[in-house]
Amino acid sequence: GSSSSPNVQTDVTAKTGMSPSQYAAEFIRAGAGEIDVIGEPFSMKRGPFESHGALFRAEDPDKGDFNAHMVAIANNATGTVYFCIFEGPAGDWEKIWQIGEQMLEKLVIDDSI
Repeated sequence: GSSSSPNVQTDVTAKTGMSPSQYAAEFIRAGAGEIDVIGEPFSMKRGPFESHGALFRAEDPDKGDFNAHMVAIANNATGTVYFCIFEGPAGDWEKIWQIGEQMLEKLVIDDSI
């Protein structure tokens, strides 16, 4: 089956020395250097948020290959980065991504945190 997991990192600049948007971009770039990327990594801005993401493919000889759509959403005003990962079996990706895409598009984040 598929799974989705959000994670939040606060006080990013104090902890990393980078702005949240720099940290989010670097997180995706670092992942792209270690895991196979399907297509090009993407970036977009919406309101106070700057998102960086990519679709990765990982090989798992035991459980089967899977895809992971990773997004790091930065809010420079609050010093926060939100990480969202939606993953599922590579063979079923087209079907399950219809659900994952809806989940990520409807994701609501409080812009004051």
